[in-house]
Amino acid sequence: VLEFFLEKRWPIASLTKLMTAVVALENYAADQIIIISDHAVSTEGIAGNLVAHDNFKTFDLIKILLITSSNDASVALGEAMGYQKFVDLMQNKAFDLQMANTSFFDPSGLSILNQSTISDLEKLVNYIIMSHPAIFEITAKSDLYVTELNSGLARLIRNNNEFAGRLDFLGGKTGYINESNGNLISLFTSENKQFLIIVMGAGNRFLETEKIFNWLKANQ
Repeated sequence: VLEFFLEKRWPIASLTKLMTAVVALENYAADQIIIISDHAVSTEGIAGNLVAHDNFKTFDLIKILLITSSNDASVALGEAMGYQKFVDLMQNKAFDLQMANTSFFDPSGLSILNQSTISDLEKLVNYIIMSHPAIFEITAKSDLYVTELNSGLARLIRNNNEFAGRLDFLGGKTGYINESNGNLISLFTSENKQFLIIVMGAGNRFLETEKIFNWLKANQ
């Protein structure tokens, strides 16, 4: 195990969306229909290409959230039950998972106040592996189709993670805001072993992760 600065709090940016996905999966039916609001579409960032009054099943919206890191999708998921109630459930879940140094103020990660530690994020990852493996299965794919229900048209969404689609990549999540620099959670497999690599504040998060993974493979 290679560990540094486990307890340093850091803005987690879109790593937040892993918790957003957990709360959505645990509080909505997979086929519940969510309508995209004008307010959701006005959220900073255009990932996901959502349009006001689009309709999606919750599970498809979670795919958009995770693969394209759509801030619009995160707000829409929050609004479906009441935005602040959703954020409160995120914080409550962190408490339940004993993520004592983690704070959530929005479901997207745009807020610098969304902060955590590597140690806390490891707890979240382990919970997802045990309780919601579909989250990482989604994020491992290079692209997926979702269906907008008003039009009935399938939309191809592409993963913004450089590791997506690799045979040794089991899933993960990107995160970036100016204040955090590059964050990245990655799960890999090598010779029937699994490796979790969490990088925070990196100038090149993919390069740093690849270096660590190569070291781990050489020294396993």
